[in-house]
Amino acid sequence: MKFTCATEIFSKAVGLASISVPTSGTGELASAILLKAENDKIEVSAVSMDTNTSVSMPSEVMASGAIMLPAHVFVDMIKRFSGDMIEFEADEKYLVTMKSGRTKCEIAGANPGDFPEAPEIKPEREIKISEKTFGEMIKGTSFAASTNEQRPTIMGCLLDIEDEVVRMVAIDGYRIAIVEYAKAGEGENGKVNIPASALREWAKISDGAEEEIVIKISQKNISIEKTADDMEIKFVSRVINGEFMEWQKFIPPAFENEIILEKSDLCRAIERVSTVLTVTQKAPIRMSFEKKGVHLSCETPIGKANDEIIKENNIEPLVMGFNNKFLYDAAKNADSDSIKLQWNGPTDAMLLTNPAEGEKRYKYMVLPVRL
Repeated sequence: MKFTCATEIFSKAVGLASISVPTSGTGELASAILLKAENDKIEVSAVSMDTNTSVSMPSEVMASGAIMLPAHVFVDMIKRFSGDMIEFEADEKYLVTMKSGRTKCEIAGANPGDFPEAPEIKPEREIKISEKTFGEMIKGTSFAASTNEQRPTIMGCLLDIEDEVVRMVAIDGYRIAIVEYAKAGEGENGKVNIPASALREWAKISDGAEEEIVIKISQKNISIEKTADDMEIKFVSRVINGEFMEWQKFIPPAFENEIILEKSDLCRAIERVSTVLTVTQKAPIRMSFEKKGVHLSCETPIGKANDEIIKENNIEPLVMGFNNKFLYDAAKNADSDSIKLQWNGPTDAMLLTNPAEGEKRYKYMVLPVRL
């Protein structure tokens, strides 16, 4: 196996593929990269529990072949090469020699036959959607997906396409995150539940371009395909089968109270009162809704912290308690300057939304905690 390639593009391709390499795990395949060279093209692949990422690019291939390489060492080597071109050669014993500029490295590879094959996608549906839109939906929901392996169906984000709307939903039993866009692009209506961990991997690969990406959906897998900087990227993820939680029934049709706050004011207030919280010292944040505004406080054995957001209003005084992380996540991930807070009673969930209607709509439902 022998080829030459531009160092910069090769390094970028290896870096993108390596996003699917697990950061922890045991066994040879837990941190391996597969490299193939044939027909003047190189393909770099990596796998995790949920995903398979492959990146291909043009190259001058003198001898075809394939090899499996230790991911972390290989990625680190490639990042440090300074020459414009890289010369790669592997012998029959899988010993690799790489040269770039004045640098020469050797690394031991392994039999590529031990690397798992990427699943074959026989798509039943295809969706075309703006890469930027898809990325915004992931950013606005994936943080709220469950991490409880006993409830696998809510460890994903539901991509739901209807006639006029494309939305993504995540729920963990304590909060719901929803991002909706007026339907753009092409594709049949339908739903697919994608592991949140896989979507976060894709978000690292994506550059948020305005161009459309193609999402192919089968019963067991989805694939996302795009082309950028002379590279062809294919990202494959398993899908989660089973019924997604009926999130709609948790959102009340109407609310008795509402107040609009500046996002920056709310985020900073939560941050300030959270300073007395630690991994071992936990307590809810108290939100007191008063005629002159909102008072936030928190108390632990470490100390007390109070803050206030001045906002004249006509709502009835009320005190609610919230998990500081859940409340902060909801506020931080809103992408508008102001946030509308709506609620009914002290034990009912609070809804945070964008007060201005636009192409993008978000909703975050957060359950209160007992004070």
